[in-house]
Amino acid sequence: ENTNDITVAIEVAKEYSLEISVALLPGEISPKLKEFIFEKHINDISGIQCMGIERVGYQNQEFAPKVFETIREILAELHKYNEKNRASAQAQAGSDNPIADVAEKNLEISVDGGVDHENARPLYDAGVDKLISGHAIFESHSPAQEIEFFEDVLG
Repeated sequence: ENTNDITVAIEVAKEYSLEISVALLPGEISPKLKEFIFEKHINDISGIQCMGIERVGYQNQEFAPKVFETIREILAELHKYNEKNRASAQAQAGSDNPIADVAEKNLEISVDGGVDHENARPLYDAGVDKLISGHAIFESHSPAQEIEFFEDVLG
């Protein structure tokens, strides 16, 4: 969890106007990473990629259901961040001056690894915006049908 190198990478990416996403392993997000993402760099990143597998870089792994915990934590932290911003804007406006809508911070949440027919809909229903699936598509008898299935899930 050394975030120093990541901070440097984020700063370089910002210099080049690149979109920045953070990848997380499945399971509980540590307090240090929560602070790093949701307090220090929330305005620098546009998405969070949740790994649906335990070992990054290895194909044909079982889906790690702990990713649902990661998704819930991300959404809870985003909610807290947006509530804090709303309260801050209201405090600055004063109690006699109701504020108009405060823009909410949204992050694109994606899941990569182990995504298949069994978990695609539950992942989408949990709040995932993008499903990344290699094995389910390329190892199927009809990749075109698999792609169509995932497009239907995402609407």
